[in-house]
Amino acid sequence: MSASQSESPVDLKDPKFEQYDCLPCRLIGAAAFTGLGAYAYWQSNIPRGTPFYRTKRLGILSLATGFMSAGFYRLIN
Repeated sequence: MSASQSESPVDLKDPKFEQYDCLPCRLIGAAAFTGLGAYAYWQSNIPRGTPFYRTKRLGILSLATGFMSAGFYRLIN
């Protein structure tokens, strides 16, 4: 069967089709990013004897901060 000629495709740029993000979706997303950031922070406690100790620690802490920031942004936006 073919579609009738009176039907037109949906214009997704129309403001009435703006995506709505429900509160549970935002909470789950924020919890996921914050949990990932907390795990990365926890993993940043690497032994001092490893090569490039400070560089690795700084990189992991940067990732942890980024993930936690993404979680906060997800919660408020």
